[in-house]
Amino acid sequence: MQETKTTPMMRQWQRIKAENPDTILLFRMGDFYEVFGEDAQIVSRECEITLTSRDKSTNATQMAGVPYHAAERYIAQLVGKGYRCAICDQVEDPKLARGLVKREVVRVLSPGTLLEDSYLNSVGAAKANNFLAAISCDKTMTRFGLALVDVSTGEFLAGEVFSAPSAAANQEAAANQSAAAESRKQETVRVGGAEQESEESPCAPDEADSSLVTPHSSIDQTPDNAQESSTRWSALREELLRFAPAEILVPQQLRECASFWQMLQNYDLRATPFDAQGFDSSRQKLLNQFRVSSLRGFGIEELPLAQDAGALVLDYLRSTHLGALGHLRRISVLSQNEWMLLDNATRRNLELVQSLRDGSARGTLFALLDETRTGAGARL
Repeated sequence: MQETKTTPMMRQWQRIKAENPDTILLFRMGDFYEVFGEDAQIVSRECEITLTSRDKSTNATQMAGVPYHAAERYIAQLVGKGYRCAICDQVEDPKLARGLVKREVVRVLSPGTLLEDSYLNSVGAAKANNFLAAISCDKTMTRFGLALVDVSTGEFLAGEVFSAPSAAANQEAAANQSAAAESRKQETVRVGGAEQESEESPCAPDEADSSLVTPHSSIDQTPDNAQESSTRWSALREELLRFAPAEILVPQQLRECASFWQMLQNYDLRATPFDAQGFDSSRQKLLNQFRVSSLRGFGIEELPLAQDAGALVLDYLRSTHLGALGHLRRISVLSQNEWMLLDNATRRNLELVQSLRDGSARGTLFALLDETRTGAGARL
């Protein structure tokens, strides 16, 4: 019964929306981009535009619209607040179409995939790098791969980060493991008639899901009041805070870890769930991108986790329909050994790039040294 009441155009919208579930779908209809349902409620609230519907019935689909020539301003507002927007355009001339006009998603805009100055301004990257980060990890979650790319400049970094627990944490973990091993000494799990020892995950889910991290968290998330139960994430956390990525791609293994999500929430880091795509290995994806036969010249041939993170970034960029990625021609090793590293609290108190007074660059060391005239020049 419900199917007969749905118009062909709405069925087309439902199909495209199902293919892009975690985005706000801007659906081109004539001279407007229309949004429907929950998307309409979000756009109406965040952009302060009128919410309406095609009919006055109780179950009417809510909708909102913006003129296509002014859409960039509204998209910038949404992306600046952490939303991902899918642009669905008409891909054939309505005058030549037979029946329903064909529509396709031509680009997905997210905080870490921006190129245009107007969008970069919305995420505070007018004169700064706008990094997209991706993380990978080993089975024990003690070694991590980290890749960062700024698509507006072509800068591409990848490396591995090792988080070693403190001595106190090691002693406590050893004691806990000893007690747990004693209690599980005789425990076994029967699988298909065979006995196997139970194996504990290095990071139990603890009812964690991606809803722990939202683009609208209102809690106080300063490093001074962030509480963490272990140092597992300390080195990774410092690298993320050092580069301040606009968006972080999180694979399934880390999505199942409650303490990792809590760390992201404590420091107001935006996360996007995303897994590797395709059948090629991570190394092969990088070889194809850079058109080389070995990654040894880039210094990451022996860094498999860095390769996994770098390939994850490339998969995501291609999934957003960003187009050619030919300007990503090389990748540099992200090394912690060649520099004097300052932790987040030290960088903040020294006011190197951000003022303690109002969070802007005014009065900082960066403002004193910066004599560039354009945003592109500053980012380079």
